Amino acid sequence: MKKILLVVLGAVMLAGCNPSPDKAIALAKDEISSDMKDPESSKFRELRFIKAGEKEDGTIEGYVCGEIK
Repeated sequence: MKKILLVVLGAVMLAGCNPSPDKAIALAKDEISSDMKDPESSKFRELRFIKAGEKEDGTIEGYVCGEIK
């Protein structure tokens, strides 16, 4: 029986004026996979980047949300 976890993959801060959501998602996947017992078996679904704000220095703050099986 597979368990599906709904995970908020933490706050992601990206330096730069306009980083892509794909870059934020890739970073979050790498970080979460590195903490898993078997990183290659991690299956990610429906990942999305939610922008929470932007600082004066151009840093974008946000969250990556989705599912891991």
